[in-house]
Amino acid sequence: MLGNEPFYYRTIRRNVVAFGTIFKDITLVRYKKDSYSEIDRFNVPISYAGKENFLTRLLANPDLHKPTQIVLPRMSFEMTSLAYDSTRKNSSFFSTFNQVSQNNVNQQYSGVPYDLEFELNIYVRNVEDGTQIVEQILPYFNPDYTLSMSFVDQMNIKRDIPIILESVEYSPSYEGSAETTVRILVWTLKFKMKTYFFGPINTGSLIREVQANTYIYNNSSSSVIQLNLESGNGNYQINETIYQGINLPNSNITAQVVSWDNVGGVLTVTNTRGKFDPSINVIGYNTRTSRSIMTIDTPNQQIVSIVITPNPPTANLGDDFGFTEVIHETPNL
Repeated sequence: MLGNEPFYYRTIRRNVVAFGTIFKDITLVRYKKDSYSEIDRFNVPISYAGKENFLTRLLANPDLHKPTQIVLPRMSFEMTSLAYDSTRKNSSFFSTFNQVSQNNVNQQYSGVPYDLEFELNIYVRNVEDGTQIVEQILPYFNPDYTLSMSFVDQMNIKRDIPIILESVEYSPSYEGSAETTVRILVWTLKFKMKTYFFGPINTGSLIREVQANTYIYNNSSSSVIQLNLESGNGNYQINETIYQGINLPNSNITAQVVSWDNVGGVLTVTNTRGKFDPSINVIGYNTRTSRSIMTIDTPNQQIVSIVITPNPPTANLGDDFGFTEVIHETPNL
């Protein structure tokens, strides 16, 4: 897709597994009436399923009351929606790097923020069981619970992912005839998981040298500039004012002619005000000569070349290293 090789990091699956794992070790303790004397304890099973389908499975047996009493309490959860979160957007140019060999690195752009919404349903037979399970969950969400997740194994990417508790609902469900009525109490907790999706991995070479060339121009009006012009009709006059634009009063640049070589098409000017635009013709105010610019030569320029290399030059990604900076200057011509 989009000209890239296929990639798949099981991102949604990782998030679903991480969410379900949070609630896998909830234990229900049964006490004697009006005391804290423990009778029994057991782990509350959890599975991935929607509320309606799960209730149907619980109540599908003709002998409703017996299996319901045996299988409850239970929990189920499912992902209900997926939406882009513009409030967490970072620059599209942020990248993560991971060295894969001495001279090669993997590069991957910053993750794209998305919100996953989950619904956790707790099914119990009596009120006490439900309140005990809910009480083991609520204190950890204030209103969010943050866990650390691994997303892209090849890049060693880990992120802290908040899971926000957004609402808690309680509702009873009754099924069957008057003689066989089964009551199931359902607690529904809704969560929002602030996660990320990552794009393809690009492989490239380590950058071991950076060179920057800086051009410093002498922009004083007395400097001499040579314009190499296209061939055409008309000739400029010495001391004539030239300009670029619709007319002289509205021009962005003006200059005075020092010399004009009609054969070579070289126009030498001084007393420049503004900056020449190569895409606009140069017009003589007196002669009305108009020719386009091929190149601009500014003799009074200085070129600075800065070369930066790591110190030591054998430094790799993740190493502590400094820089060696070498500056080359070309004197004014």
